[in-house]
Amino acid sequence: MTGAGEGKLAQLLAVRGGQAAAEAPFVIEHREALIYMLCEAAELEHGIMCQYLFAAFSLKDASTKA
Repeated sequence: MTGAGEGKLAQLLAVRGGQAAAEAPFVIEHREALIYMLCEAAELEHGIMCQYLFAAFSLKDASTKA
């Protein structure tokens, strides 16, 4: 596993002349904050999942003749 600033995106940015800033560690110290952040993450994931499902079911089937 690569550290911060050593991944594929960082390498691409370095080749193109940019710099990928290292991310600061994200620490959650309280149970209530953890629950809140997990709820936010689940809500975000649900919203994105709906968009992916809409896109997937909107694609035409290759076997269907239009």
